[in-house]
Amino acid sequence: MKKFNTFLLEGKKLLFGTKIINEDELLHLLETDYSDFNFYDTEINRVVDNLSQKKIYIDNPNERDRYSVHNSNFYNLLIDYSLNLPKRSKSLIAKVQGTYLHKEYQKFRLIPKNNAIFGVCDTSDVWYSDLDFGNFVIDFQYFAFLCRDIFRNIPNIDKDIEIFKSNINLKFKNPFTPSSMDYEKTKLLHNYLKKNSEENNSTFFDELVKVFQKLNFQKMNYKELIKYNSETSNYPEVWTDSECVLMNYTQTKDLCVSRFTDFSNENASPYFCLESDFCPRNRLKYFKYFLLL
Repeated sequence: MKKFNTFLLEGKKLLFGTKIINEDELLHLLETDYSDFNFYDTEINRVVDNLSQKKIYIDNPNERDRYSVHNSNFYNLLIDYSLNLPKRSKSLIAKVQGTYLHKEYQKFRLIPKNNAIFGVCDTSDVWYSDLDFGNFVIDFQYFAFLCRDIFRNIPNIDKDIEIFKSNINLKFKNPFTPSSMDYEKTKLLHNYLKKNSEENNSTFFDELVKVFQKLNFQKMNYKELIKYNSETSNYPEVWTDSECVLMNYTQTKDLCVSRFTDFSNENASPYFCLESDFCPRNRLKYFKYFLLL
């Protein structure tokens, strides 16, 4: 497994398309272009290293290209090409609800701009999703490693879909002679693509795209995503190419609680972390308790 989902990690430097903002600017955005968001919604999170000086910033991932960090990028190329979803190569990758936080990292809450569209994985990490090749199944992680081994030393093949397309059609032509870390799996992949391409008068690449089109990934807006999570208790990997605000959860919690909480209502904020003394419901509970003493 990737060491705590490396797609969630941000470096110390701001990337192209990002801009630091202050609390007043955040509050203005929450009243305008980001008004779909509520602090007590199910969280969508990224994590940032503790060296970062960022507290609140806007990120527009559409203004830059994104590639997998420390991993082969083949699966992202094919998801972008095969599915009508936000392009992962132009998206922020995040996680609904669950995160694993190491002492070296901080949690940042992702706030999508109104009308943002998300790609939603069918598992907690895209690498756990299965690709069904009929008589055998491999997950994304293995597929990426397999492609990296088959197409080693071909420049930019995991960054350019046209380079990938031409090379898979070329590499898998008979005779079958790939050198691979897993010869049997590579041979199965070759035989599947060869058989289907002959039957359908198509290319190897066309048949691979069909496999990706069978994936159970979904497209949702923000409100649909929050509702989906509350109904299924699924904590999927998600991505969006929309502009987003990212805010340091710890440093902005006080600000957001004051913005989103009706302190006169003891039933307020049902989704807030109730084990926290800061929770308004607990504050009211403690206040009533002391009145009874």
